[in-house]
Amino acid sequence: MVRRDELFDVPNLAAPLKPYHWTYGAEAVGCNGSLFRLHRMLLSDAIHRSIILSEEARRVGIGVTRVDGKSSCGRDTYWATEIFYG
Repeated sequence: MVRRDELFDVPNLAAPLKPYHWTYGAEAVGCNGSLFRLHRMLLSDAIHRSIILSEEARRVGIGVTRVDGKSSCGRDTYWATEIFYG
């Protein structure tokens, strides 16, 4: 996402989850100037909130990187991908 300077969903979420036993899979992506505001932003969106709080999600993988300088999300921002499965 950072290389393309845009947020997007994993094209085929089943591919990275293939090695695991799972029946539920979902993801949330976002960027913001602080991790706290990023988390609050995701929880304030109904779809992301339902994913994050889903009872079907038993595990989560989180990847976060900080982009110094200007990006489509602003200046000096954190970009995150959260993959939930269960």
